[in-house]
Amino acid sequence: MSPTILRLQAKTFNMTKAFPFYFFRWMHDHYAKLPLHSHDFIELVFVWNGSATHIFNSRQFGRLEYKIYPGDIFIISPGEEHTYHLDPGEKVEIINMLFYPEMLESSLLFESYQAERELMDFLYVQPFLQKEARFSSILKLDAIAAEEVMTLVAKIEKEYTAQQKGYQSLVKLLLTELVLRLGRFYSERPRLISERLLVVQGGTKDKLNRVLGYMEHHYNTDFSVEQLAEMASCSERQFARLFKQATGTTVINYLHNLRIKRAQKMLSRTNEKIAAIGMEVGFHDISFFNRIFKRIVGMSPKEYQAGLSRGGELEGRTAD
Repeated sequence: MSPTILRLQAKTFNMTKAFPFYFFRWMHDHYAKLPLHSHDFIELVFVWNGSATHIFNSRQFGRLEYKIYPGDIFIISPGEEHTYHLDPGEKVEIINMLFYPEMLESSLLFESYQAERELMDFLYVQPFLQKEARFSSILKLDAIAAEEVMTLVAKIEKEYTAQQKGYQSLVKLLLTELVLRLGRFYSERPRLISERLLVVQGGTKDKLNRVLGYMEHHYNTDFSVEQLAEMASCSERQFARLFKQATGTTVINYLHNLRIKRAQKMLSRTNEKIAAIGMEVGFHDISFFNRIFKRIVGMSPKEYQAGLSRGGELEGRTAD
C-alpha cells in the first residue's frame, strides 16, 4: 500500500499572490517524523546545521536517498515528493524559503545578457537534470561561499520577521540576489558530461534546458515564442525546430500539456470551480480551456471532476 502523501499549498503558509513567499527555520530530530509531502511552490533548502538523509521520490527515477550536511543547498520543484530521515542521535537545522517564480525578476531571463541568464540555471535547469547529474550538482559551499550565503539569508530572515515598511520589496531584491549568487556558484562547480534535461537528447543546445525549466515554473503566465527564442539565444525559426526536435511537439502543445496536467491535479485535490481552475493554470477563456482539456484528456473537466467525486477509475488520459 502506497504511503499517504501530504499535499501542501501556498495558502497553508498564508502566501498571497501579491507576496508569494514564506521563510522558516526547521529543527528536526529522530523522534519528530516528517511525512512524505509535496507542494505547489518552489522550495529552496539550505542546510544550516547538523545532518540528515534526504528522501526524494522522483517520477523519473523512483526513490532516491542521499546525505545532506551544513552548506548544502538544493531546490525542490512544485509537485516533487520528499521528506527527511534522521538516525538516533542525529539532528538537523534547515532553512526553508518557499516562493513562486513571480518573486524573481523575469527580465533576468528575457532582457539580460547571456551570462546573467546562465546565473538563473540553478533555479530553472538544476531540478530537471538526469539522476546522476542532479544529485551531484547539489551545491556544497565552501566556508567563504557559505558565509556569503548565510549573510544574505540572515538579511532575508530579518526583513521577513520584522516586516517594516518596504520589507516585501527588499525581500524580493535579496531573494533575487541570493538566487543569482547561487547561480554563480552553480556555474563554477565541476560539471558532468551527462548533465542535461531528460527530454533533451543528442546535440540539442544546452540553452533549451533553461527554456524548458522556465516553462515548467511559469506555465500559467503569458509569454511569447519570441521571448522563449530570445532566452535560448536563437531565432524564432531555429528555436521552433530545436524545440520540436527535443520534445517531439510544438511550444504551444507542450504548454497546453503542462497546463492541463496541473488542472488535473487541481481537480483531484481542490473544490474550486472549473472556471477558476482554468484561469489559474493560464487559460483566460473557459470554452477554450474545456476544448483543450477534452482534446488531451479525452473528457471534459466536468466529466473528469464527476468521475473523481464518484471515486471510480477514470478512463481519461493523463497529460504528458
